[in-house]
Amino acid sequence: MVIEMKEYKYWPTGDIIRVVATFAVLFIHVTQYSIRNSTSLDIAWWSLNIGQSLSIWAVPAFIMLSGALLLSPQSFDETPIVFYKKRLLKIGIPLLFWGILYFFLEKRWNPDISFEHLINDAWIGAISWHLYFLFAILGLYIITPWLRLIINQMETKQAELIWIIMIFGVTTCVDSYIHIFGLWKWHITFRWVSYLGYYLMGRYIVYLAIDDVALFKIFTVLGLFSNIIGRYLEMVFKDGNIAYYYNNMYSSTTVILLSIGILGLIIFFTKEINENSKIVKYCRLLAPSTFGIYLVHVLIIQELHYSFHIQYPQNIFMALLYSLILLGLSLLLVYLMGFIPWIRSVVSCNTQKILEDNQINIFSLKKYLFYKEIA
Repeated sequence: MVIEMKEYKYWPTGDIIRVVATFAVLFIHVTQYSIRNSTSLDIAWWSLNIGQSLSIWAVPAFIMLSGALLLSPQSFDETPIVFYKKRLLKIGIPLLFWGILYFFLEKRWNPDISFEHLINDAWIGAISWHLYFLFAILGLYIITPWLRLIINQMETKQAELIWIIMIFGVTTCVDSYIHIFGLWKWHITFRWVSYLGYYLMGRYIVYLAIDDVALFKIFTVLGLFSNIIGRYLEMVFKDGNIAYYYNNMYSSTTVILLSIGILGLIIFFTKEINENSKIVKYCRLLAPSTFGIYLVHVLIIQELHYSFHIQYPQNIFMALLYSLILLGLSLLLVYLMGFIPWIRSVVSCNTQKILEDNQINIFSLKKYLFYKEIA
């Protein structure tokens, strides 16, 4: 089955993925400190381990979704100039703004860090926990017109799959070598390399393998089990080189299998979903703010921890509650910024347009959420 995007005025699955993956990213960042610094591998730790393993697919999902949309057969006629005009500024402006802001905030949150260390972090795209994603997606955007040309020349499904497997194999080996031996690191101009396989795989799943549900199930089970056990083994045998590398890095085989499996299942089971259903309605409302939520949520986490001394959650129930609160605070901040001209561009969210598109009066939001259907 091939999804013809032109048949849709709206593709519900894309928004479902954005919303679910955004919450998963928040959960990862809420739980990462407690998982890495636990002194006891008790039931609470295992619950966080399982929860984070169920969430680790989120960032690869964003990359694969971009690949599915931007490498679609319907996009091949778009010229590079038109493509760049549409998308580079949407990534470039937020990257510049948040890169500078988080650069200076890192000194506030970590007073002992040196200026030279901050410069090095900026060079390798490691300012804050999450801005590496913007460098990665920007690089993938830059090479997208050439990827379209290459894909267009491929004659068979098998040839495209072999190409993707080879890319995953190379990036997995290279990233493992980089981390274990510590000789060098990807810098901002090459951050996209580790994510190229995912970018191409997103297109492959949607247009060539959407019905391979049995394979997606196998990948999910294998990836989830190996990721959970792998993180446990890393805690037991951590020595500073391996710990929290393999089962937390997106180029590891455990995360590759898990990410492809979960995304494939979501796409398969939502391909026939009614766009007037409740879940689609809420995801359609939230989806335009997900990029902004991704950008601002680390700021809120850090301030809650350092300014208000709120501790990181120690079990799955508190982690879920913390993540929901964080989602609400992040959404509020993004919507407030989205009301302000010029400022809205740094979160890529026009709040007024979102409300108008969903026929919402700001004073009747409660009525919309619980009673009103989209016309």
